[in-house]
Amino acid sequence: MHGMIQLRRHALSVFLLIFFAFCFAMIGSNPYRAFAAGGECKIILSIDRSGSISDSQWQQMGVQVQNLLKTGVTGVPNLYIAMWTFSHGDPADDYNTPHGTDYIQAGTIPGNLTLPGQQNSIINTIFFGTNSTSSPIFGPTHPPYLVRDGGTDYQQAFGYSSDPNNGGAATVNPAVRSIVNGSPDGFVLITDGAPNYPGGVDGNSGLDNNNAALSAGRAARGSAAYTAIPAYGAYVTEPNTPAPDLTGLNYTILKNPTDSVGPVNFGNIEGFVRDKIADACATVPPATYSLTPSVNPSFGQGGGVITDGSQPQFDYTVNNDGDTTNTDWQIYDMQIDPGVPIPVPQCFNSSCDLNTANVCAYLSSITCTPSQDDNNATPNSGTNRQVVKPSITLYTNRTATVKDLSSLKPGTRVCRGLRISNPTQTGIPPYRLSIYCFVYAKAPLLQIHGGDVRVGRPFQGDATSYQSSGIYTSGYTLRGTDKPNGLTFGSWVEYGALAPGPIVNLASLAGYRGGAEPPVDGCGASSSKSTNYLTFANYDTASSECGHFSDSIGNIPNVITPALSLDGLQPISIDSSFDLNSSSARAVYQYGSIGNPKPDSLTINYSSIPQKGTYVIYAPENTIEIVGDIKYTPLIPPNSKYQAYELKEIPQLFIIAKNIKIKSGVTHIDAWLVAKGSGDSDGVINTCSDIKANDPKACEKQLTVNGPIMARELQPWRTTVYTGSCKLEGNYLTSGGCVGSTTNPVDKPGEIFNLPGSSILWAINQTDLSRAQTTYTIELPPYY
Repeated sequence: MHGMIQLRRHALSVFLLIFFAFCFAMIGSNPYRAFAAGGECKIILSIDRSGSISDSQWQQMGVQVQNLLKTGVTGVPNLYIAMWTFSHGDPADDYNTPHGTDYIQAGTIPGNLTLPGQQNSIINTIFFGTNSTSSPIFGPTHPPYLVRDGGTDYQQAFGYSSDPNNGGAATVNPAVRSIVNGSPDGFVLITDGAPNYPGGVDGNSGLDNNNAALSAGRAARGSAAYTAIPAYGAYVTEPNTPAPDLTGLNYTILKNPTDSVGPVNFGNIEGFVRDKIADACATVPPATYSLTPSVNPSFGQGGGVITDGSQPQFDYTVNNDGDTTNTDWQIYDMQIDPGVPIPVPQCFNSSCDLNTANVCAYLSSITCTPSQDDNNATPNSGTNRQVVKPSITLYTNRTATVKDLSSLKPGTRVCRGLRISNPTQTGIPPYRLSIYCFVYAKAPLLQIHGGDVRVGRPFQGDATSYQSSGIYTSGYTLRGTDKPNGLTFGSWVEYGALAPGPIVNLASLAGYRGGAEPPVDGCGASSSKSTNYLTFANYDTASSECGHFSDSIGNIPNVITPALSLDGLQPISIDSSFDLNSSSARAVYQYGSIGNPKPDSLTINYSSIPQKGTYVIYAPENTIEIVGDIKYTPLIPPNSKYQAYELKEIPQLFIIAKNIKIKSGVTHIDAWLVAKGSGDSDGVINTCSDIKANDPKACEKQLTVNGPIMARELQPWRTTVYTGSCKLEGNYLTSGGCVGSTTNPVDKPGEIFNLPGSSILWAINQTDLSRAQTTYTIELPPYY
């Protein structure tokens, strides 16, 4: 009979990898001319809404002008845009009164919550004729567009109106007077046709480029308000149309050397206008770059988890995808308690709303301090550090010293952050920050002595399928070169491991005893077969995993029915708190019955198993919680005499329940543990039921169980922490494994499940046999 353990997948997530980033801007300067008053640059967009502009063309204009207003222009930090529409039609209509809006700042301003609404309002006014601040809607579901009608009037394009037929002088239209008189720095006219109004002087009022129309537009361009500023003409066309006649537009616009005119496809209006604004504002486009800070683990400390008490080490790098530039930087120390979230999961863009250089103020919910010194050697901040493409390394292999590691709560994250300034040439975002965290954790190692581990075996009579059941454990490798550094440690079974699903990181044939030579990188690899020789079926080619034993591995035998009737055991009802002692009678100590559960769990206190006989604690519909050690202590001379009795009277204790929970203070149990529950959450044996996430000592006592384990699910939650400097200094034992001290070996498991020979002898002698007779022997693998 072998030890039987029914394991389901139980994953304790003990690490997390956290990255943050935030942003800082670099503002371009103007070496050629000063901006208008206050360092601002003001641009007028004059948009043709004559009758030749279709809905689709109007929509194209609107979307691209909206993008321009919301994003601004690279290198122009304080850009203000005003707009109006122009046309001329029936004098009784309102086309002599252009729809105009005053200057509004373009781009995004961190913290300015009203700016997006103002930008929406200007787009709505121009393209829909409404002052709504809601986001403009273009496309099939758009509200009615502003009416386009009338002729193309370049005089109105500049904000002037007159009637040459009546000899009137050109005057600034009252509707746009404040815009024209607002000291603009540039003017952009967007049109799809040559001027054809006003006409009548030469009798060709309906023809393009008639003399009256040209003269009126030219006069407006040369007025005092526009004399010293550049003007740009965009004649927009449908795709694949013939080249336009730019005679009229050239005649009207081109007055100064800085003026320019160009035909533009409707799909390229935004790019054309951006270029002309940059020219008008006389800025030099800054270098194009994007800096991204990066904090990473060094010395192979990947995975984010530290289980051996070593100090974390970090690398700090700034990556650059563009031109060489400079940046300022600062490193931060951070410590995050278990369960405390980091404010945002990522922070590489303006949505992080990180507009201050004080990272600790931004991360106000965690312990954070600017790191002034690292390794007692180099300051952890700098200014004007040049960053070339692709990257620059600030530091490598930097140790973040953490005081009193043993006092950290399991799951505590120790982090380093790297903040940089000037990450882009646009000024958005202002800073960027990268954070990397290590999690201090405990290694949940177990050893199974004297038998196999079989997973996916249902109890007799259980029709549930366990084909996906597997064994999932973890291991760790000590860093360094001197043995045992470099060896891999993990959980192992003394003999064979079988499961219908995967077997991950569990060594069979005691493969991890004393540490295994790396690489141990998965079943099937030649380097790892030495740790999996008895892992059936040893290697699954389809999944490249251990396990996947396709043959039937049978059922967990029905030991409950025989145990309840052994030697005529009689039932004795017990209360919710119970302990076994030397005077206890052989009996079935029953707590409730099938179909009649008790209202509370059954607690088993410290117990001493009598010297001989079988004892059963039976709670079929309740959970049993073991809160004290349960031991059999044999009588050993000279203080007492050996007792002689039949093999079937070897003392045995059965603990049978729906679930079995073992508290963290328990270190020794000499008993059969059988958890047979009918529900998906039942049939569970848990080895540390009072685990506390904020307790540094949580579940660190080693638990030894002598006796078979039978359950639908085993949750081995005991852990151990290695905190020594286990090297060759007299503490490394080639035959016995590695120890950092006489009491703290690095391969010390949190749990040992042992199938003792006494249980096997007792089981096979529950018939008429009264003795065990040896006829021959076979030397099995060593019994550890």
